This record gives sequence, structure tokens and C-alpha cells, in this order.
Amino acid sequence: MGIWPGIGPVTPRPGRVGWAENMFLLCVFLFPGEMAEYDGFKDYFYSRRQWIFGLLTLLFIADFVDTFIKDKEYVLALGAFYDVRTALYILLSALAVKIKNEKYHAAIAVFAVVCEIALILRSYLVLT
Repeated sequence: MGIWPGIGPVTPRPGRVGWAENMFLLCVFLFPGEMAEYDGFKDYFYSRRQWIFGLLTLLFIADFVDTFIKDKEYVLALGAFYDVRTALYILLSALAVKIKNEKYHAAIAVFAVVCEIALILRSYLVLT
């Protein structure tokens, strides 16, 4: 019996370990212990944006691959929205590695929040 009812045992897979490592590194870059040498978080963020968006791109690619490793029913249940959203996240994050434009990065943030809200509503506001 797994940790959650109806879910089998959770075994460590290289993908899960890599995902966790990537998420840890993202947290390290997004929440540094010290920023004394920078003029604030904005200065820090733009000096580290290549690492941040590079890791974010890898995270989305790993999520996409991990999703398609799962059974066909799971993938079909996610629908086309998941595929399009994840593909756009990968593209926009990869472009953000090179683009140093505040409006572009703000647009990505707004796009991501809207997509996540839509995904949550789509997933949990289902009448059964």
C-alpha cells in the first residue's frame, strides 16, 4: 500500500530524484542566503536569470517526459491543455535565458499564473 489510498508504492526513480535536485537548485537561486553584493532582488534575479530559467526549462522538460512515461489514460486525462501549456513553458523559459527584458519576464509570470489557475479550476471544479 502506498502513502495515499489508491496509489501504489512510491519508489525512487532517476527522474524523481533529478526533479527534486532541480527543484532544490531553483530554490537556492530564487531564495539566496545573502544578497549583500546586489542592489536588491531585481539586480540579483537578472544576474542569475540564465541559471534560473535554464533550470526551469529543464524542470518543465523533465515533467513532460515523466508525464509521458506514465500510462496512456493518465496522459489523456490531462488533455491538450497540459501539452500546450508545458510546451509553451519550455519555449518561454528557454527564451528567457537570453532575453533580459522586464516586460517579457513579467508577461511570463502573468501567463504562468493564469495557466496554473486555469489548470486548477479545470482539475478541481468537475461535477461528478
